[in-house]
Amino acid sequence: MEKLILSWLDIWLYVILAIGIIDGVLLAVNWKKYNRIMRLSIIGGITLVAHVWEEWVLPAALAISITMDASIIR
Repeated sequence: MEKLILSWLDIWLYVILAIGIIDGVLLAVNWKKYNRIMRLSIIGGITLVAHVWEEWVLPAALAISITMDASIIR
């Protein structure tokens, strides 16, 4: 069981990314078929995937870049 959990922890981020990409493609292909609530739900899910990637791949990098950019302007 431990090996299964460790294996999942190695790939879960890529699984989430694949789900987000599939959702994005399905949204683009079926845009006219989906109602407004369905579109917003899928966009929300894709946004969540982007947020998870930002947090796990570049932790605090976005906040640091915004802070650094603001300090350069001043």
